[in-house]
Amino acid sequence: MLRYLLVYILFILTSVIEVLTKKKVLLLFLFCFVYLMLLAGLRGDSGIDTKNYLEFFGDATSKNASSYNLDYGFVYFSAIIKVIYDNPVFYFIVIATLAIGLKMYVVWKLSPLPIITSAILFGTYFLPLETNQIRQGIALGFTLLAVLYRVRNKKVYFFASILIGSCFHISAVLFTVIWFLKRKITSAYLLGIVRLSFFFVFISTEFLITNIVGFGLFWNEFMYAKLINYASKMEPVGFSPIQLWYILSTLFFFYFRKFVKSEIFDFLLNIFVLGIALNFFLNSFSYMLRITYYFLAVEVLLLGIALYHSRHFLNRLTILIVVFLLIFFKNYSYYFENIDVYK
Repeated sequence: MLRYLLVYILFILTSVIEVLTKKKVLLLFLFCFVYLMLLAGLRGDSGIDTKNYLEFFGDATSKNASSYNLDYGFVYFSAIIKVIYDNPVFYFIVIATLAIGLKMYVVWKLSPLPIITSAILFGTYFLPLETNQIRQGIALGFTLLAVLYRVRNKKVYFFASILIGSCFHISAVLFTVIWFLKRKITSAYLLGIVRLSFFFVFISTEFLITNIVGFGLFWNEFMYAKLINYASKMEPVGFSPIQLWYILSTLFFFYFRKFVKSEIFDFLLNIFVLGIALNFFLNSFSYMLRITYYFLAVEVLLLGIALYHSRHFLNRLTILIVVFLLIFFKNYSYYFENIDVYK
C-alpha cells in the first residue's frame, strides 16, 4: 500500500509545481516516469493477473505458449524477452517501460501540463492496466501514439501504431475509426450523441450485441473467439457515478472549448464523446467496457489543456484537488477490493 501512496504524493507535489509555473519541467517528468516504471516492474507477484503472466512467461519459448490463448504479438514479444534474459523482473520492467513510456511520450507531446496529465492518466489506469491487464496497457500506449499521428496527419504511422497495438490486444483495432472522425463537430451535435446514447444505460442491448458478435462473417477466428468471450460475460452495470462523471466532464470541456479554441482540443473532444457513447451503449456488458478505454483515455489530455487555459491559479488548483480526490477514492476502492493480490 505504501509504495502506491508514495507515487500519489509524488504526483501531487510535482503537479502543484506545474500548476504554479505552467511550464514543462523535463527532469521532474523523467523522474515520474522512472518511478512509475520501477513501481510496475518491481511489483513481484502483486496484481490480479500477475501470477498468470508469470506462469505464461515460464512457457513463453515452449510449445505450451499457444495454449494460453494470448495475442500473438504479445506471445512473440515475451519470447524475445525470455531469450534475451530469462528473468521475471526484467520481463515486467521491459513491459512497463514500453507501456508507460509510450503513454508519457504522447502526453509530453500533446499536453501543455504533462506531469498533471500523467498523474490523472496513471491515477486512473495504473492499477487496472499496468499491474493487471498489461496487454491492454501496452495496446493503450500504441492507440495514444496513434492519436498523436492522427493529429499530425501521418497516415502510415497512424495505422502502423494501431496494427502493432492490435498485436498485443486485438480490441485496439477498433480504434481505427478515429482516422475517419471529423476534426471539428458542433457542440450541439456532440451533446445530442451523449443524450441519445445515455438511454442505453437503462435499456439492455444484449440481444443486439450477441447477434452482431454471433454473425462471425466479419471476424477472423481469433477475434471471433475474443468477442464471444467478452459478450458471454453479461453483467449489466446500470447507472453508476462514473457515468455522471462522464456527463459532467463533457459539459466542462464544452465550456472550456470557448477559451481554448484549438483544433487538437476539438478533435480530442470528438474522440472522448465517441468513447462515452460506446461506454453507454455497451453498458449491458461490463466486460466489454474495456474496449472504451482507448477512447476515454484522451480525457486526461483534454483536462491538461483545459487546466492550462484556466485563467486563474485558484481555479486550476481547485479543479486539480477535486480530480485528485476522485482518483484517491477510486484507487482506494480498487485496492481494497483486491487487497489479497496487492499485499
